[in-house]
Amino acid sequence: MNTKSIYNGTPTISVIDNRGLQIRTLEYNHVIVEDPIEEYITRSTYTLLGSLDSSMDPRLFSKYQNESSTLPNMKYSHSLKGDELCTKSVDAGQKIQLFDIEGKLTWFMNANNTQTNIQYDSIGRPTSVFEKLENEELPKCRDRIIYGEDEKDAQANNLCGQLVRHYDIAGKIQTENFSLTGMPLYQSRRLLKHLDQPSNWGIDDENTWNNFLDTETYDTSWKYDAQGKTIVQIDAKGNLQTVAYNVVGQPKAVSLTLQGQTEQRIAEKIAYNAAGQIRRTETGNGILTEHRYEASTQRLIRKINTREQSSGKREVLQDYHYEYDPVGNILSISDESGAVRFFRNQRIMPKRQYTYDALYQLVSSTGRESDALRHSQSFPALITPMPLDDSQYVNYFEKYKYDRAGNLIKLSHKGAIQYNTDIHIDNTSNRGIWKQKNEIPNIADSFDRAGNQKFLCSGIPMEWDARNQLCRVNMVVRDEEDNDWESYIYDSSGIRIVKRNIRKTKSTTQTHTTVYLPGLELRTCQTGDQVTELLHVVTVDTEIVQVRVLHWEDGTQPNEVSNNQYRYSINDHLGSSMLELDMQGQIISKEEFYPYGGTAVWTARTEIEANYKTIRYSGKERDATGLYYYGHRYYMPWSGRWLNPDPAGTVDGLNLYRMVRNNPINLMDPDGNAPIEMTEYSKESGDLFYGISKERGKYIRIFNQNFNMMDQNSDPMVIDQYNNAISGLVWSKNSNLGDSENSKRYANKVKIPKDLRNIISNGGKRSYPLWEDYFDIGMENSKFNILKIYKDTADKFGKDYYHSYNSHGFAPKLLWKRGSKLGLEIAASNQRTKIHFVLDGLNIEHVVNKTKEQTNEMMGRLLGPGESITASELRYVYRNWDRLKNRVSFYRDNEKLDKAPWEENPSVWGAYKPTNRPVRKPGSKNCLGCLLMRR
Repeated sequence: MNTKSIYNGTPTISVIDNRGLQIRTLEYNHVIVEDPIEEYITRSTYTLLGSLDSSMDPRLFSKYQNESSTLPNMKYSHSLKGDELCTKSVDAGQKIQLFDIEGKLTWFMNANNTQTNIQYDSIGRPTSVFEKLENEELPKCRDRIIYGEDEKDAQANNLCGQLVRHYDIAGKIQTENFSLTGMPLYQSRRLLKHLDQPSNWGIDDENTWNNFLDTETYDTSWKYDAQGKTIVQIDAKGNLQTVAYNVVGQPKAVSLTLQGQTEQRIAEKIAYNAAGQIRRTETGNGILTEHRYEASTQRLIRKINTREQSSGKREVLQDYHYEYDPVGNILSISDESGAVRFFRNQRIMPKRQYTYDALYQLVSSTGRESDALRHSQSFPALITPMPLDDSQYVNYFEKYKYDRAGNLIKLSHKGAIQYNTDIHIDNTSNRGIWKQKNEIPNIADSFDRAGNQKFLCSGIPMEWDARNQLCRVNMVVRDEEDNDWESYIYDSSGIRIVKRNIRKTKSTTQTHTTVYLPGLELRTCQTGDQVTELLHVVTVDTEIVQVRVLHWEDGTQPNEVSNNQYRYSINDHLGSSMLELDMQGQIISKEEFYPYGGTAVWTARTEIEANYKTIRYSGKERDATGLYYYGHRYYMPWSGRWLNPDPAGTVDGLNLYRMVRNNPINLMDPDGNAPIEMTEYSKESGDLFYGISKERGKYIRIFNQNFNMMDQNSDPMVIDQYNNAISGLVWSKNSNLGDSENSKRYANKVKIPKDLRNIISNGGKRSYPLWEDYFDIGMENSKFNILKIYKDTADKFGKDYYHSYNSHGFAPKLLWKRGSKLGLEIAASNQRTKIHFVLDGLNIEHVVNKTKEQTNEMMGRLLGPGESITASELRYVYRNWDRLKNRVSFYRDNEKLDKAPWEENPSVWGAYKPTNRPVRKPGSKNCLGCLLMRR
């Protein structure tokens, strides 16, 4: 197929109204050149104030043109301030939320009518979370959060301002002390005593709370280098992991010391190329891995894994060659180490090939699969012992069809067997069910109001908790006896902490329990009351290498497997575990996958060893249900869909069930929220997100679902967190004034600590990577000088919107207006930090023209859309483009843009006139990039 011609005549077009708002997006698609080009129109509407009112995907918009009663995918209601108060989603149902005057979320109700109330302390930190189910009369306290300033030896242990104890829905997590960089040094986890009973910390007595906890404590400790990178981790069973870094902070060696054992080198001699990509790695079992990249695009074009033989020569285990189309879609992956075989009149090659439509959706794939007996997409029969050659493989061909909303609706498979998978999609939403035996499933009965799927494909019932997390799957339902089931318990961030599997046999019950801890999984098997297996799985999971060590206690290991078995995983570009090798470099298991996660080839050295492989497709754990656990959601590989709507909302588009934009060969989803595409983001470099708060939050949640700007323990991803730390510290040092309600009087009395920088450093905030730059760059210019910002506010109090204090009365608004640009100046100066600027929700013409708002009789003078801090920030980037053009990336509609806004529309930006300054466009020799602060 001529892939270039497929894309001819298929641009993406944005239609902008006279306010500069994007009201239509036109995309064009076909699968083969001979097909007519189809037009896909996405429709957006806005309120009079410019807030997004509704969004409708191409499928529903086509229906809407004939049926005006068709509901949009998303419908929003906003406050006058712009806060999103109500969201109605055809996929996820309705969510109502309320904010306080500072914009903090205080109450919300989800589609299942679960009400959640969040309480804060006087400086805006969350302290408790109450939940009330629809069928409950009174709310229950699910979370209690305690901070460290009142703890014994708080200063010595760097506890001031830090979260030290969190009683959550799984139990309690406690941090005893922190490093100077704000990282936890010693942390303990205790689980609930009765895991089948939801937490309730409603009684205001911490001693009583501890009665609800199990007596066993799981302790983990860490050590860090001067840059805050982890160099040592000791898990709850005393196993020690160490990481060594090179002079530029890249890992150069990883080792593991099991409790009571000697140190074992896991990876060493790690080398990088000039772009920072891994070039070469040697692992502790003698495997040498080499990566080669295309020089101009830095795309991986070859990956070779070899092991040393007794003769001294190296045997090639894998030799993957990658071929791409011009935009970076993988066209083929071939393993040059494998031989061509002939079987059943077929020429079978170790090569996978892929084709795409004009929207980059995967439309066909070819490869090889096991000829072992299987039915439909069920797991293939395990081949043991491992065959000496590939003679038991056959070719397969798969074809994929999607509707106009991006739902996978048909998968056709030809290979060892032939089958079709049909997925029935609801007419009014993207909710869909695997269609079996040509029966049309009842969508209404298959999902709850929040869009959570209630049954697996075979009718297995599933249960969901108040936070829309899968909590139980009833594997076998019995009328007169207990069911077989698997249950899951999560921490406050939504990460799984405990998994339990209960199976009833003729005479007894088997219970399998897994507890997930940092670097460790504790797996216990009981038959009745007797413990039959105690397994500790030590996990070394880094970008460099993935190793799992199986250690059994009390002689409970199987006879066929030696204790302390090291299992090295060799992964593909998506993180899927293709080969498992032992400490001698011998193959334990081999697995190959279909594009959407089904297993195509499954062989192992022994059946018992195969049973202990749990990490498979995309580097995720496959449960007994067949579901893959990703972190925030579960994935169904047999239908290429998520089990419930995206908890992060529309960060990956209007279809909340779609998997990686239907491009599973080139994109991966790290945690179930959105596929990785913004690979430039670096926490260590202090990268910052800019944009309208609500819109940038959607992008931030791609990397940190639990980001909370007001939580001092959240990773610093916006410059506001630095400014908040400053204002909070100043307020704490002036709390004795007790006069913050009269802002003008308070502004004249407030005193700024002279040793502000030292206080910040010693107070645990050194973990923010930009503090040195914040002070070094900021204090050099009077515009950024914190003392002068407070003084200017007092001297000119009430002169304009920014020469005043916020609603709490203890922080000047000018600090955020000027401090926000300090983040941009840091990126321009240190040439390390990158800015990720989100343009969603911005009207560029208003930004350029500095559009003002008319005075409102009820609310007084309001900021216009061109006067906002975000608009001012974008103008600052424009004026300083000569220094920032390599440090700023722009995003819109969940995609990275190739051009800056002024490059997209130079005529609009040509009208921009800086106040009291001559116009000097980016690229001119006299660009105003030398000044640190401008409007």
